[in-house]
Amino acid sequence: MNTVILYQFNKRLNSTALPTAGDSYSFTYKSPTSVYFPVLEIHGAGDAYNYAQIGGRYFYVDDIRTISNGVWEYSLSLDALATYRQEIFNTSAFVQYDITANTEIVDNRLSAITTTQYAETRYTLSDWDDYYVAITTTGNDGSVNIFGLSMQETGDLLNQLDDWGDINLKPEGDDIGALIRYLAKVYINLFAFGNAPSNIRDAKIIHMRLGAVAGSSARIYLGKYDTGISGKKIADSSPLHKLGFPITIPWPITDWRRNPPYTELGLYIPFVGNIALPVSSLLDSNKLRVDICGNVTTGAIGVKLRGAGGNVVGTYGGNCGMSIPLGVSNVSPMTVFTCLANVAGQAAAAAGSVVSLDLGGAAGALNNAVQSQFQGLTQAFNPTPTTTGGMGDGTGFTDLTPQAICYSVFHNTNIEPNSVAHTIGTPTFAVRTLGNLSGFVKTAGCSVHADAPGAILGNLNRQIDGGVFLE
Repeated sequence: MNTVILYQFNKRLNSTALPTAGDSYSFTYKSPTSVYFPVLEIHGAGDAYNYAQIGGRYFYVDDIRTISNGVWEYSLSLDALATYRQEIFNTSAFVQYDITANTEIVDNRLSAITTTQYAETRYTLSDWDDYYVAITTTGNDGSVNIFGLSMQETGDLLNQLDDWGDINLKPEGDDIGALIRYLAKVYINLFAFGNAPSNIRDAKIIHMRLGAVAGSSARIYLGKYDTGISGKKIADSSPLHKLGFPITIPWPITDWRRNPPYTELGLYIPFVGNIALPVSSLLDSNKLRVDICGNVTTGAIGVKLRGAGGNVVGTYGGNCGMSIPLGVSNVSPMTVFTCLANVAGQAAAAAGSVVSLDLGGAAGALNNAVQSQFQGLTQAFNPTPTTTGGMGDGTGFTDLTPQAICYSVFHNTNIEPNSVAHTIGTPTFAVRTLGNLSGFVKTAGCSVHADAPGAILGNLNRQIDGGVFLE
């Protein structure tokens, strides 16, 4: 006579759990029947049971039918997870998910919500909180110099240019002798010594503190003209100003949600703009190293960003300079010289009959040709205003209180990742011995070694690959 143990067993599907404390009954197999899906005839069992054990095999009770004279017919199906439990525990497999808390592996099964959380840290760029005017000039020895001037000093220099025009480019009398002397004076100032306004080659506002610029005070010459104004002559050997600092990365979370699409990182650098940071290159970094190098004469800026260990995560460029127009008098030396030479020659020819000259063109003593030359001279001294330099080419120039800002934008998951560990597991993606695990486990390509038919083993492996509970 065969013996079956029947249980009232509260067991979930896909579990390796084994029952305890069952009731033993004698039975006979219904003929014919399957070993793995048997039908039993049991005397006096009743219909209160849902699980069975025959020897070393475990079965679910699929159906119970009553037969006369207290005989019950039980239809069973093999519970392979329980029957081959030890073989499963002895198996090493590639585990995709289990209940071990995960902090580093991205769980793409969870969705990112649309709500954002923003965080930032700031660092004040102390040397970029002021500005000066960088003026490029040709000096009295033909050398090109760059001076850093305050706005007040720049205004004083422009006033000196007005004075230069009044002193050097206006006649001092209306007689022939004064005209000849004036011709020599203009030649000296426009040719031998250079046109003072034309010796301003360029002008830029540089958004940087002048005190941070290397150089020394020197007199400003425009050609041979001594302006009487002094400025900081920027040292040729030190055209660069450098600033380096760490800035804290405001990570919103400490686990794998630091990755996209959950977390975005950015850095705002004045005069450079917003920089999208490569999150994957900074996952092991709590701080970002920022090195800024600025050209004190042009305003060009280079930025290098480094993470933990000094790894470079990016280089970027910008400009804290802005070209500005400086008004200059567009006096053509050749036009002035030609007019004066013609006037002087024709006036000298008429010297016997001419008593005085009116530079405004009102003198009636000169013939029409002489008056024509004076008209040309008048136009030369009343030119169309022009400028040196232009507007623009700066980036973020209006940011007068510059700060570097490192920021994060966080889209959290719809549920907390570890809250699903006991139902669908968390990412593992490593080879493990299944007997060392418990709770929910999902494998890929599992292959259990057991003394069982191929169809049973195939279903068992697919069942574990789909996710089971090791209990």
